[in-house]
Amino acid sequence: MSSNGKPFVFEDGGVRTLHFSDLSIQSAMWVDRPNDLMFGYTQCMLAFSVVNPTPENILIVGLGGGSLVKYCYQRFPRAKIVVLEVDANVIALSPAFDVPECCDRLTILNVDAREFVRHDEKAFDVILQDGFDSNGIVPEMTSESYFRDCHRLLTPDGIFVSNNWGSSRSIGEQFARLLAVFGNSSLTWGRCKDSQNIVSLAFKSSYQLFQSKCSDTPVSFDCKGLPQLKLFVSNLVFFQPKNKNDFPLRDRTHLSENISEWNAKEIRKSLLIDFIRKAFQLAQK
Repeated sequence: MSSNGKPFVFEDGGVRTLHFSDLSIQSAMWVDRPNDLMFGYTQCMLAFSVVNPTPENILIVGLGGGSLVKYCYQRFPRAKIVVLEVDANVIALSPAFDVPECCDRLTILNVDAREFVRHDEKAFDVILQDGFDSNGIVPEMTSESYFRDCHRLLTPDGIFVSNNWGSSRSIGEQFARLLAVFGNSSLTWGRCKDSQNIVSLAFKSSYQLFQSKCSDTPVSFDCKGLPQLKLFVSNLVFFQPKNKNDFPLRDRTHLSENISEWNAKEIRKSLLIDFIRKAFQLAQK
C-alpha cells in the first residue's frame, strides 16, 4: 500500500491507526477509550509531571493522531496547549481521533515548528517534541540551533521532552547537542518497555529535583492509567559528567527484570554513551 506520504486512517479490532504508509504506524487509539495513551512512549513522555504536575502552558510539536494532545487536555485542566503541525492533511484527520476542537485552552497551528520556535515569544513550562514525517524524525528538528530556540521558549523551570528514534549514533549526536544547549547536568533518558523509542528529558533548572524525586521509593507521583510511566521513571539513565569529556552513568535498572534482557539493555546503553562522548568531544573542538 502506498499513499505517497499522505496520511490515512485504518481501523481494525477496535483500534484506529494513523499511517503515512503501510510500513509503520504513526499513532493509534482504542476506539472505545480515545483519551487513553496506547503507545508506551507517549506514557513515558509524561515523566515531566514528576516535578511539574500542574503545567500552565504546554507546547506540543507534532499532532499525529492527537494522543498527547487529548491526554494533556484531559489531565491538566489548567493548562493552555499549543500544537504545531506542518501537515494540513494530518490536521484534517484529527476528528477521526476525537481530538478536541480548538478553544481558549487548545490551539492547533498549521505551521513549521522550526519557524514557530525561532520567532515566538510565549513561554512554555513543557515542550513535548514528537515531530515525525513519512521519513521519520525531521533532522532539522534535532539541530543545535533548533534546541537553542526551544530552550529560549522554556520558562526558568521548563522541561524539553523528546521522543527519539534512530541509530545509536544519530541519537548520541542529538543528545550531545542537547547537552551543549542545556548544560552538562541537564539530561536524562530511558527506553520504552514496549518499543525501541528512547524518551529524553532536558531540564533548564529542575534536573536535580527530578533526579531526587525519581530516587524516592516508591516513586511518589500520580501515574494512574500509565503503567509504563512508573517503570520508565524507575529505570532512567542520568548524565552526571565530572567534566566536559566524561559521561559516567548512574544506572538504577531493576535487577528483577529478566537478566538476559537487562544485559542486552546495558550493551545498548554502553554503545550509546560511547557515541555521545565522541560527539560531545568533537563539539568542544
